[in-house]
Amino acid sequence: MTWMKPLTQDFLDKVHRGKTIFCYRSKDEPISEVMNEVFQSAWDFNELELQEFAAEYDMEFEKGNTYAMLNIHGLNGVYYIELNFSYLDDKNQWTSFASMDLTHDYKDIGEIAKKLSYSKISHWTAVKHVYDHVELKTWKIGLLKNGLQEINRRLQSNISRFRYANGANHNILKLKSNTLLVIEEDFTDARDVFEHFTFDFKLVTAEQINEKIIDGKEEFFYAQHIRCCNQFYFCIVNGITGEIVYSDFINRPFGFAVSAFNVKSKDIKRLNRIIERFLLRNVSTENDLTYYKGKNFKMLAKSDAKKYHGKKIINFAAPFATFGLLPVSFSMHYQDKKWVVNSENDMLYDNAEYLLAYRKYANRSNRLMGNLGRFIYFGTLYYMGTNI
Repeated sequence: MTWMKPLTQDFLDKVHRGKTIFCYRSKDEPISEVMNEVFQSAWDFNELELQEFAAEYDMEFEKGNTYAMLNIHGLNGVYYIELNFSYLDDKNQWTSFASMDLTHDYKDIGEIAKKLSYSKISHWTAVKHVYDHVELKTWKIGLLKNGLQEINRRLQSNISRFRYANGANHNILKLKSNTLLVIEEDFTDARDVFEHFTFDFKLVTAEQINEKIIDGKEEFFYAQHIRCCNQFYFCIVNGITGEIVYSDFINRPFGFAVSAFNVKSKDIKRLNRIIERFLLRNVSTENDLTYYKGKNFKMLAKSDAKKYHGKKIINFAAPFATFGLLPVSFSMHYQDKKWVVNSENDMLYDNAEYLLAYRKYANRSNRLMGNLGRFIYFGTLYYMGTNI
């Protein structure tokens, strides 16, 4: 799953003037020429170069360039692996502005994460370990090409994307006439789960998808489940353009076991409902906004936007999101033809590009869960404070 921060035009111009250096793994050397050819076809925002990653002291980082490198980051023993895009400025400062989350086995980075948590190794040593040893299931030329296409498209139009944004755009309607290809190894009981899908689907392997993307002869759509440590995304991607036409950040309120975050039949049924609503509204433009997840969502057409100008219209909260207990919340409003998310980063989303969806924290059951979470959390703190 790709994301990109809101960028100023000045910063975007700096990135554009420099190069983007894609750092591949040493095991990719035999296919580096094919990788270069495929990636060049996906990237035209600025000059793209490929080079093999080496240890920090062997890398020559040039100021004014962007480096697309594998990165490991996180906190308190919970770490993620991503392909991170970072710009090195004239003051030798790094600015991360986009990334692609990669599916990996958490067991592969458990030991390295533990050492990072206690600062027993440097960050660069950990990155080198990821490059050399960690198995990345989505590190395939075709899948990486789609991710590059999506980031390239967003840089061209300067349209940001929130990492946890849920939603769909009008191209989801193409699933009516295109068989959805499902990467079987990404899903548990894939056939049973997708039997609930309204339209046609076909189970395929990741390698078959990879080859179809590289081939690039006909439009197709594929479903994948990205599992990046404790981040789980169900998404549908256009295999020709790399566009994410549907995304669902899977967040179960009472999900503690990894199996709780598998894509289930109810997630497929929700996808069906979204497609049905697009059909009912005869959506043919990206200028509509859709809030969809359950009965607490409402649909707002662009024509409704004026009366919401500058007003807070959506409250979002994920009870039990932090440490399984604390509710997390933010709001968004429409202003200057943008949907503005009121958060620490003041993230902006262009309503002409993406149809965002957030759960409205309004009904009684959600309020009850939030209050229960606060009671348990602060009660535990009190108990610990009085028994030290």
